[in-house]
Amino acid sequence: MSDVLWTVKNVTLPGNPAPRLDQFTASLASRPTALLGPSGSGKTSLLNLLAGFEKPASGTIDCHLEQANDRLPLFWVPHTWGLWPHLRVHDQLQAVATDQTRPQLDELLEAFDLNSLVFRYPYQLSQGEQSRLAVARALMTAPQVLLMDEPLVHVDPSRTPGYWVFIRHWCEEHKIALLFSTHQAEVALREAEEVLCLQDGRLVYQGSMSELYQSPPSAELARYLGPTNWFETEEAHSWLQTSTTGSQHCRPEHLTWQPDPTGPCKVEQAHFLGSHQEVDLHQPEQNLRRKVWLRSGLHQMQSGERGFLKALLLLICLCLLPGCESAEGVVLPIESTRYWMLPKAGPALPAPRGMGMSLDQNVLILDNGGRVHIYSPAGNLIRSWYMPAYDVGKAEGIVQLQDGRIAVADTHYHRVVFFNEDGTLHSTIGELGEGPGQFIYPVSIAEDENQNIYVSEYGGNDRVQKFDSTGNFLLSFGSFGDTEQAFQRASGVVWHEGLVYVADAINNRIQIFSDDGKFKTTWGTSKHPLELNYPYDIAAGPEETFYVVEYGSGRVTKLNSEGKLIARYGSTGTAIGQFNTPWGLTVDQLGNVFVADTGNRRIVLLKQ
Repeated sequence: MSDVLWTVKNVTLPGNPAPRLDQFTASLASRPTALLGPSGSGKTSLLNLLAGFEKPASGTIDCHLEQANDRLPLFWVPHTWGLWPHLRVHDQLQAVATDQTRPQLDELLEAFDLNSLVFRYPYQLSQGEQSRLAVARALMTAPQVLLMDEPLVHVDPSRTPGYWVFIRHWCEEHKIALLFSTHQAEVALREAEEVLCLQDGRLVYQGSMSELYQSPPSAELARYLGPTNWFETEEAHSWLQTSTTGSQHCRPEHLTWQPDPTGPCKVEQAHFLGSHQEVDLHQPEQNLRRKVWLRSGLHQMQSGERGFLKALLLLICLCLLPGCESAEGVVLPIESTRYWMLPKAGPALPAPRGMGMSLDQNVLILDNGGRVHIYSPAGNLIRSWYMPAYDVGKAEGIVQLQDGRIAVADTHYHRVVFFNEDGTLHSTIGELGEGPGQFIYPVSIAEDENQNIYVSEYGGNDRVQKFDSTGNFLLSFGSFGDTEQAFQRASGVVWHEGLVYVADAINNRIQIFSDDGKFKTTWGTSKHPLELNYPYDIAAGPEETFYVVEYGSGRVTKLNSEGKLIARYGSTGTAIGQFNTPWGLTVDQLGNVFVADTGNRRIVLLKQ
């Protein structure tokens, strides 16, 4: 199935008095996707168009679903459920069962608590029972794509999460792409990776769910995913006593109340709402008032109580690793995180692969669409261009040299490509081969203080080659294997203070050499224990630290100059604070870490 299911361009759907959709443009991907927005924002209208139930007055809708003889391209659960009035519960499922799903009919009835209702007609069911039946029938068809308009909205909230777990697992088992609308932020957060926010028939946001939750572009968009605390610059100064510039965003779990009889804030009233509290605060000295939302805890705030607000450091990921009672349990202290996705390439959404830092501390990114990007640390795109060729395979390593050139390890073209800072081609070195100055698969590049260049490669001739600034071969070291001074996929290289550090991925270790190729030591052996799981890239940070991204464990590991573990961050997954097959990372002069979260198709900034 194509990653992009529909491409909607400038679609208008008339309404009274205003259009239901107004010049709506979006790409709908195969990742679990939620449509969010207030009533009348256009969610149902969009689903109607995708299902073919309505036609747009203008604009185009291109469907990219593949034709398959053995399954439906899509199945639609409208908000009215669309049940057949002449069929009993059992027969509703039997009528749409496929050869693949028919043996699972009883499983579906049981999963949605319909066993006792099999002989009833739709008119004999409650709204919640009809809602459950409509979803079970849709799953029974095992289509390529499942469209659902506010599914399970009338179901008992205590039972809904269990039904969603079944939906999720069923869609994974049968490879069903899921697109649904909802008013429930907790459902969207739990079940969707992608989110589209609608307002007055227009798309106001499209991106990853985690990015909208953690780093929303505005207070209005932040509220699509539940209560939040948005402070403009002056408000942050007054209420949080911070000196930062720009707005500050704190979800209830990231803001805490510190009781203090001398504090500047006074509680006027507090309402317990289960998972969080809604609190009205007053600063008598400045005559300021505002409402805040805080996570509920053991301390219930009382009217008249004084204290102050404190924004918590954001430690999204707790220790999920074995041996947490040792150094393995130290979590990298992160002040905040930010996520962004790369621009689309036609209908496709490329994923980041290689990462580097420019001389002026902007972020260099290679994606698997064959492009080079330069981003500001805040995630603003500065410039992009394509590699000279990229049909055979994509480049993986990138660095800006001291003379301003940007060097790219053009992995599958067996060369290093040099660009000028404006993206124009400067020169290339290398060709396919195993001799000096030749490459199998060059994958990473580093530069030393004398402007010499180090290129690591894999493909059976795993080694590191050293060149001068003009591309003349100087020496090489390493070979293929699992013994000392040998590599199996030398996927990352960095030079620091006269030493060359190589991420030896398959051997799960870091090997260190002098810059004239003499072996020094290895991190990740019985003599120097260090648990690494497919370390794919390595970067030097400030204060004699190193950062390693572990492809196999979905985490970032921080080491000191002796290779001792300082802290880790992350685990494998798609949620906030997780990574899915990360390929690369880079670190700026402030210690902020930028990660190519390749499997999740996003860049992750870990701000320390």
